[in-house]
Amino acid sequence: MRLAAIDSAPRGSRIEVGPGVYSQQITIKKNGITLVGKGAKLEPPETFVDNECTRFAGDLPEPLGPTQAGICVTGGDLSLDEYQAEHRKVNSVGKPVKDVTITGFTVSGFLGFNILVLGAENANVYGNTLENGPVYGFLTAGSRNTRVTDNKISSAVPGFNFVALCMDNFSKVKVSHNRISDYFVGLCVQTDGADVEENEVSNVCYGAFVDPGVQGARVRNNHITGVNPICESFGGVAGGVQMSGSIGTKVEGNYIEGFSGAQAAGVGIVDELCQFPSLGCIKFGPPPIIAKDNRVKGNTFGVNPLDIFLGAPGNGNVVKNNDCDISVPPELCA
Repeated sequence: MRLAAIDSAPRGSRIEVGPGVYSQQITIKKNGITLVGKGAKLEPPETFVDNECTRFAGDLPEPLGPTQAGICVTGGDLSLDEYQAEHRKVNSVGKPVKDVTITGFTVSGFLGFNILVLGAENANVYGNTLENGPVYGFLTAGSRNTRVTDNKISSAVPGFNFVALCMDNFSKVKVSHNRISDYFVGLCVQTDGADVEENEVSNVCYGAFVDPGVQGARVRNNHITGVNPICESFGGVAGGVQMSGSIGTKVEGNYIEGFSGAQAAGVGIVDELCQFPSLGCIKFGPPPIIAKDNRVKGNTFGVNPLDIFLGAPGNGNVVKNNDCDISVPPELCA
């Protein structure tokens, strides 16, 4: 596979990549491209060529250099904030790239993002294996109507592996039937109205983390199990689904077990105190950012020392009809 084949392909092309290990990055800027891996594995090249995805999660410590993406799907005329935390925030996209599909690839070892969808509309990423991406396995940002389905995302890099799959769209994202393991955060929810359902998440500190100020996310019918040993290095924080200053989240029909630690719960609803830098705190601060109108209903809990922690009572947060044993306050599992 040569980059020129993608660069020269007309809009709407289907490009199939045969078996082999390819030490290169891929950038897609044209509408309608379908990129299909047929046993293709993508690994970092010896030398990167900077593109719109370069430094989207800032710079790594020397001698590693800037964060880069294995597959960079990018629109044009991007307006971005400077990097402050997590990843850069997209303010606007003048020329979104539309209707791009990526499937069948193994992407491994990129220090930034194995796949980054940036400034896209109707992107479809399915049936890929993303491995050993210690910063992000996958991120969609500044996009609309991204679909992320049936991917396997894991990391065996020693030490801290940050986020498996994150969604920070302008609007609409569907994340379903993915198999995620071995990260600090499995599913990072930063999109209003995000639909996160029927994923399998294991060996994480947080199965799904719904960020401060995010409105109307739906986390439904996921199977979430913990916990990653790295959680103890952060004071034992852990949770199957954590709503931290979120608004109107619906957490329904999930199975959650195995979340233990000094600051762990199967499901947690708390106000965000912004003790650490985050995009949510930068946008919605100063703290506290109040969690309100969240709904936790019809979930099943396996063995957790604490199934449900409601640390933000009042403000319209509702917890009912869950199959659980231990909660704070205690009447939530009655």
